[in-house]
Amino acid sequence: ATGGALSGDGCFAEVSGKNDLEYQGSAILTAPNGETGTLLLDPETITIGTTTTNDSELSDQQILFSDSTGSSFLISATEVVNSLNTANTLLQANQPITVDSTIDARSGAANDLTLEVGAGGNIVLNSDIRLEESGAKLTLNGNVTLGSNVTLGGNTGIVSGTIDGAHS
Repeated sequence: ATGGALSGDGCFAEVSGKNDLEYQGSAILTAPNGETGTLLLDPETITIGTTTTNDSELSDQQILFSDSTGSSFLISATEVVNSLNTANTLLQANQPITVDSTIDARSGAANDLTLEVGAGGNIVLNSDIRLEESGAKLTLNGNVTLGSNVTLGGNTGIVSGTIDGAHS
């Protein structure tokens, strides 16, 4: 699912399950001379911390709304960084996405991170997000509660929703 050596983009890969989702593979969606692809997975809630219980779910770089209705995922910040090293990464949940451990992707590839919650859902940042590679973009779609810092280093950040918190 990678772009060709001379041209072409990485693809969009989605892994879905009606009630449960278990993904134990990996998806390399890079493109040497094109746009990096995106991987999508989506449970009910996502907590990004130190627990590795559902790290395998992110091996395809995305978690989507419809992938695992009613389930909660515990994903390590390390796995989020690993995912960002090979593709743009999209995490969707119907309810809260909580960042409890620092996502430090300053030394990896310049791929985008999107956190998106369903209507009325919250994105709670209790730990830092650091995307300082040139060209990397952070998109937060939902009501955002800042309990920590977001460092973009001159890159683009997009928030769709409200921001609550006072951090620089």
